[in-house]
Amino acid sequence: MIVEIDAGNSRIKWRVGLQGVYESRGTVINEDLELFFDELDKILSIKKIFISSVANLSFLSRMSRYSFKRKCLLFIAKTQKTTAGVICGYKDPSLLGIDRWLGIVAAYNCYKSPCVIVDAGTMLTIDIVNGIGKHLGGYILPGIEISREMINSNAAEIELGKVHTDYMVNLSPGKSTEECVTRGEFLMIRSLVRFIIEDLNEEKKVKIITTGGNGRELVNVLGKSACYEPELILDGLKLMDS
Repeated sequence: MIVEIDAGNSRIKWRVGLQGVYESRGTVINEDLELFFDELDKILSIKKIFISSVANLSFLSRMSRYSFKRKCLLFIAKTQKTTAGVICGYKDPSLLGIDRWLGIVAAYNCYKSPCVIVDAGTMLTIDIVNGIGKHLGGYILPGIEISREMINSNAAEIELGKVHTDYMVNLSPGKSTEECVTRGEFLMIRSLVRFIIEDLNEEKKVKIITTGGNGRELVNVLGKSACYEPELILDGLKLMDS
């Protein structure tokens, strides 16, 4: 079996399969790391482990020891100048986070068209790829949950919880503080994406791909050309193995 792992800032996502057919998958928060290794122990035979990681280095050290114990190959993905027909837009590709790079590669290879990739995780990243697979760069913003934590910490009279999807039915001005914040957050992201698409000036229709913890909510406000790909980074890992 082949194990593909996406280790982010707050969650670890994985799937297990062979030749593109997956028999199990899961997600745990980083604090529940032992649960993750318990799940790996249930896999009878592991041939390779592929990892995309922006987590701390101790996680990679532990994975190295684990792969040695299981007598399997360990591949830690690194951003490259070109992968699967996509050209990195950074002068120094090593400075582009591997999670962003794999999302870019997977999105373009899936749709073969100009793409705007929105990863709504701990940080909110937006990357742009043109119609011939060239990464044009991107934007990094505080993620939705971080923004809410900042508001809670700095505004004594405001107590925000998780994103309430009922407040996103439309993005008209809110009638409560929670509505105002939620609609402001998503209107800001939608406006930025629309600006990017207009500025891109591509003849072919631009595809919007969302992923990450708040990606499902985002796709509902970004229009008909948007789609949610929860395993985008894992799909990029698979391309690095092909």
